[in-house]
Amino acid sequence: MTLIKPEHMSHNDFVEQVTIPSMLEYYELATNSTFIKHWTRDNIGKALNLKSMVRLFNFLKNGIRYYKDEVYENILSPTQILLLERGDCEDYALFASSVWAILGGKSKWRVVSNSTDYEHVFALLELNGEFIAFDPIETKSVANEPEYKNYRDFEVY
Repeated sequence: MTLIKPEHMSHNDFVEQVTIPSMLEYYELATNSTFIKHWTRDNIGKALNLKSMVRLFNFLKNGIRYYKDEVYENILSPTQILLLERGDCEDYALFASSVWAILGGKSKWRVVSNSTDYEHVFALLELNGEFIAFDPIETKSVANEPEYKNYRDFEVY
């Protein structure tokens, strides 16, 4: 799904009004996908625990190549990520949240920015009542979140 930001719209408005709703559409499709459900059970596990979270993190960190969108925002579905073996930060967050939901977990997407522009998004995955930073692009391990001053969390449902 290619998203084109209108010139009159700020980056932050674009993320809130276009990018996040588009990600939620793919999230709903992925969490109901038999293919993604089977992939999750075969590659990540069946239990909602730290071991599954680490497996998911390692898969994204080592098995999916980071590929920054050039001109337009291009959101890939979890199935496309698996087939193309690449994605950017929105794709990673979408994939992680979808797999986590299949395992029975809740998640959020954290959008971080400087003072005016959107910069990065990653997932927060809930485990034992606590949301844990999940960012295989910017960090080397689970729950290792850099300090961000400006961010906004979006519920994933």
